[in-house]
Amino acid sequence: MKNVLYFLINKAGLKQHKGILMQRSSVEYFRGVNFHVNTLGHSEQILKMIPTILEDGKIKDLKTIEESIMLGNLMMGLRNIIQLRADPRLIQQGNEKTPRYVIPEKPGVGMTEKGIYMIIEEENQQTQKLYLVLVVLVIIALMCFRLWPLWLKKAIWYISFYLLVFLVVTAILRLIIWVFLYHFGFEVWLFPNYFIDSNDPRDSFLPVWSYEVRDDIFDFRSIIFRIISGSLIVYMGYQFCQDEKNLEDLKDLAENGLTDLFEYGQEFMLGNALGDGKPKDNSTNDASQETFAEKYRRELKKDIDDLGLDDEDTNESEEQTQSEEGGD
Repeated sequence: MKNVLYFLINKAGLKQHKGILMQRSSVEYFRGVNFHVNTLGHSEQILKMIPTILEDGKIKDLKTIEESIMLGNLMMGLRNIIQLRADPRLIQQGNEKTPRYVIPEKPGVGMTEKGIYMIIEEENQQTQKLYLVLVVLVIIALMCFRLWPLWLKKAIWYISFYLLVFLVVTAILRLIIWVFLYHFGFEVWLFPNYFIDSNDPRDSFLPVWSYEVRDDIFDFRSIIFRIISGSLIVYMGYQFCQDEKNLEDLKDLAENGLTDLFEYGQEFMLGNALGDGKPKDNSTNDASQETFAEKYRRELKKDIDDLGLDDEDTNESEEQTQSEEGGD
């Protein structure tokens, strides 16, 4: 049967489509209708490859669709091929006939014209050994990070940092978009397959967006819930903006947060943490320890400045405090 499949794929031109199995591995599959067309069109060549089956009388001349289906079922019984179906959990690309994300079909389903099928290939031992050697080399390279040249460290750091920022910002942005439009009864996702587990990173960003109207858009309880939820979000946002300190913190975070994170990471990657391993000498830069009294006076002066009192009022308050202490 393996020779028949090899002939259909490489000689007869059986068309295959690419997909992702179980959100993990890339696979190729073919449609049942294409299998029948190629099988019936090259029946003479295929019959020469299956003399044992001809002797059993199960297949005679391979001229009808029923015999082609029987041949396909034999391949499925011998585990040469398995049947797949579209993954219902994901937003599909392409069309219903050739889905992008597939999962194995339940056992016991026979071959049909509308079905899709994947060839089960034997594991190549040489390929596995090659992957094992590559993994070992990568681990050794990471263990020798201190020996890397500076330009390579910088390249790794820049790529890692900006990639991390992009992924985090994208994850937050898609959540904000979903929450905002949810309260209007829409299900909108930016990069709906963003967290998919796939060998191809491009699958996480395809399709770019998905849009559908929620089934409960006109449901009374859902409407009440969305109104209450939206009102709470607006109220919390309003209360947050009332405090000027919160706005200043946000402004400082927007202006300096990314820069501080970048500088800290750069120092960690390129500095002493993973550089030459020598400790920093901060003995000359250590500031003198501030006493509790000095800290108290500084905080008190800050509070007085916030109240808008001038120096004269401050002096009067201090003299009055001292006189009260002397009277006691």
